[in-house]
This record gives sequence, structure tokens and C-alpha cells, in this order.
Amino acid sequence: MTKTLSLIAVLLTTSSIAVTCYLSAIFFVLAVAPDAVRREPHGVQWIGFLAWIIVPAAALAWWLFKKMQQTYSRRIARAAAFAFGAITPVSLGVAFAVSPLAGGFIGAMVATFAVAVLLTVAVCLFAIRIVRWEEEAQENSTQAQP
Repeated sequence: MTKTLSLIAVLLTTSSIAVTCYLSAIFFVLAVAPDAVRREPHGVQWIGFLAWIIVPAAALAWWLFKKMQQTYSRRIARAAAFAFGAITPVSLGVAFAVSPLAGGFIGAMVATFAVAVLLTVAVCLFAIRIVRWEEEAQENSTQAQP
């Protein structure tokens, strides 16, 4: 497998795991405690909500960093992991906003999954490309100096 395909496979796997974790947590909350959704959240519930957002993204960002560091430089792996951790909750929010356009419950869930995964992968690839441009520019500037 080429380096690019390997990168895309790792990003797709990580994004799919993250979105699956988020969606399963949402279904669990809606199925087990539907009354908790309707009430005003208290301090402990806010902490649980923040942990629900941060823990999966942080754990998977760390895993992505370690996985990418096997093939890429530390700088590129760090950029991809940081972009992943920052954009995953945002992409899920965007996916939820766009998903009703698909129509029906199953269509909305498939659209949510697809939009969140593709948006996360696109932002991670964009972050990697920016770091590569910066590395190339630094390399060219050091070669141009007498």
C-alpha cells in the first residue's frame, strides 16, 4: 500500500471510530435516560457532557499521532492529531445540522456518519498539506542562502 493510501486509511479508520463512539453515546443517552435530555443540566451533567466530547477525541488523537509517527515526521503527525482532536466534535455538529436533508431516520444517520467522517478527514489532510508546504518552504530558504 502506498504512503498516501495508508494515510487515508488511518484517517478514515480513526474518524469512523470517533463518529461511532459519539453516535453510540447519543443513542445510549436517548434510550436509557430520555428524561435527562429534557431537564436543565446541572454541574455534574456538564462535566459528563464535556468528558463525552473531549475523551474520545483526545484518545483517538493520541492513537492517530502514534500511528502516523511510524510513517511520517513528528511534526506532520502532531499537526494531523491536533486537527483531528479539534475538528471531530465540530464536524459532528455540522453533520447533525446537515443530516435532516437526507430524509428519514436511517438516511439522517448515514448522512451524519458520512459528513462527519469526510469533513474530519478533509481537515486533517489540509493540516498535513499546510505542514508539508511549510517544510518545503523552509528547505528551499535554507538552500537559497549563500
